[in-house]
Amino acid sequence: MQRKLTAQLNCQKPKSDCAEYKSEINAIFNRTLNQEGIGLVDLETIVMLSSAMTSFLEPIEAIKLVLYDSLLLFEDLGWTQTNWSMHVNNFPSIRTDSAGVDMLDRKGISDDTWTTALKHLKIGGNVTELVTKLGLTVEQAEQIAKKFVELNNLDSKINPRLTGKENSDKEIRRLEREVQMAELKKKKFEYEKPLETDKALSLLNETINEAGRYRQETCSHMERGFCMFWRWAQKPKLLYMNGEPLFKENWWYISPTQARCAVCPKFFERGTLTIQDFETIISKLEKVISTSNRLEIELQSNPFIQFYKSFKCPSCGSKKLFAVQLKCTRCDDKSWGGYYP
Repeated sequence: MQRKLTAQLNCQKPKSDCAEYKSEINAIFNRTLNQEGIGLVDLETIVMLSSAMTSFLEPIEAIKLVLYDSLLLFEDLGWTQTNWSMHVNNFPSIRTDSAGVDMLDRKGISDDTWTTALKHLKIGGNVTELVTKLGLTVEQAEQIAKKFVELNNLDSKINPRLTGKENSDKEIRRLEREVQMAELKKKKFEYEKPLETDKALSLLNETINEAGRYRQETCSHMERGFCMFWRWAQKPKLLYMNGEPLFKENWWYISPTQARCAVCPKFFERGTLTIQDFETIISKLEKVISTSNRLEIELQSNPFIQFYKSFKCPSCGSKKLFAVQLKCTRCDDKSWGGYYP
């Protein structure tokens, strides 16, 4: 039997031990895995595979490759959180704050905003909506868009089956156009907003002046354009006065603006009764009632009135038709007086 000769397979020795990056790798998994994944992933296996890959790659690139492939598998198992590829791309630029929570350098953009924005772009949303819907500034939208493209480039380098450089460049140009469009929309909004504000203020001013005009025409304190309620001992200089003030009987009075009259707390419409008016009317009514009561008493004591009420002729039956002989108590002159048909 003839022995078949085969070439010897030479395996390169790993160049580095990735155990020194164990804490950084663990921090990545804490940020990219859910509770189920954290409890099932073997950190030592990931470190060993990363060390083995240093035979072909630099340690950082080796770790990134192992992390990406592992998290791609974990994603299929439902163990990962959103935007995990961004954390892989930023490896190992991770720091830990005083509370022990690892953070990425976001330049003032919160984690929730990053997650929402990247997810929005991933499902086909445009950068303009990052400004108009999510309320980001143009600079923040541009930063997130660039990071989104970088993540796509990372996917292409690690997994050749994903989008290539040409598509990446095309995506960059598209995102740049959208950022420019968002900036134009922002400038348009900044230009139109003051106009809308001026329009609203103009309408408000017109409403106030209309109310003030009515008050000036109907207020009982107004005399020939001057308010006679408010007065000053010294000549006033006020923003809400028209022209020069009026000096009368050692006091100064102003011609107020319509806006001032609209908010004046002492407006009193002409024809409205004051408390003094009510008091005068009540006093007069009391006098009338008193006089009426006195007259009623006098009439009740008059026998002629009493006879008038009860008289009925026994002959013809007529009522209240009678006459009596009257005598002057001074000259004894006699006459008749009474009620006739």
